[in-house]
Amino acid sequence: MPRSPTAPAFGARHPVEINEETEDELAVIADALQQVGDPLGDLINTQLALEHLPEDAPNARRGALDRKLAALLDTHHDSLFGALAPHVPRVSRPDLIDPAIEIKRWRSGFADAVALRATLHGPQLDEVYRRMRALPILRRVRVASIGVGLGPAFATAIVADPPPRLRELSLKPAPWRSQPEEGLPDLEPLVPLCGQLEVLRIERRMTVPPLRSVTLRELGYVMQRDGEPFATSELPRLAELSLSGGTIEPGFCERFPALERLRLYSTTFADAFLVQLFTSSAIVRMRELGIGVGFDGRHRDILELVARHADRLAHLEELTLSGVFQRELVAAYRPRLPRCVKIT
Repeated sequence: MPRSPTAPAFGARHPVEINEETEDELAVIADALQQVGDPLGDLINTQLALEHLPEDAPNARRGALDRKLAALLDTHHDSLFGALAPHVPRVSRPDLIDPAIEIKRWRSGFADAVALRATLHGPQLDEVYRRMRALPILRRVRVASIGVGLGPAFATAIVADPPPRLRELSLKPAPWRSQPEEGLPDLEPLVPLCGQLEVLRIERRMTVPPLRSVTLRELGYVMQRDGEPFATSELPRLAELSLSGGTIEPGFCERFPALERLRLYSTTFADAFLVQLFTSSAIVRMRELGIGVGFDGRHRDILELVARHADRLAHLEELTLSGVFQRELVAAYRPRLPRCVKIT
């Protein structure tokens, strides 16, 4: 049931937990917040109005709401972000150097997608995260990208108090300041989060243990070491998988009954794996396939395998081959390749 307009507000002045409210309930809460002068109420109502504008709404109406939203975010930046305000880009200062949090997308008055990182001269990542969880505007985060500072302290903080709505998590490589004691070489401390995630992207070298999740539908990661085998995992809903740098063994795809999109970037998987994949029952349910090869001179072999099994690959929406393919070689094989092949 929607909350009464007289219910306590939950903004900076009246902290009340908010996670699963519907849009109707949010609208009621926003009205209550406006009555007590909490800027979060105006923010919710303005963004709800923007989200419900029909596609053919006059540009003037959309522009007016966009300007009102920008003004609200800029005027109330300090109160909305609290102690993190100096470390969050604001509308009038979008080029903030070394931000701790960047809001990538808003939804219904709240940050929906965020990027987090430690700062050079400010809070570390675990402190950034704890401050984030205390702010009403950041309690409905669904998508998080984690950069500099990923380590045991952050892993402990997020597992102890995960965002209830978190569904997508990306672990980014650190572009600077890599001290020996920093980093999280093993995903194990973050494994408890997999029970609520739908998307997990690991873009830094980490050891990944076997994963078990009935919610994960997209997984991508870089192997810790070249030639490292992919860990046996139980992911019955996994539909999209991207791997880089590992060893792929025959029978691999049969582990994932829902897999439809597979991307492999490695010089270590054997041709025998591709033959097994192209001739297996798994290829029938595939929609997209990506194969990346390096500078090992195997480009002709890959093209020959694809050409030989063209009939079994013709149903794919896209088959991408990545590598330094010679133009003359591609031209010679093109008549034998299925139309879905794209060479980059």
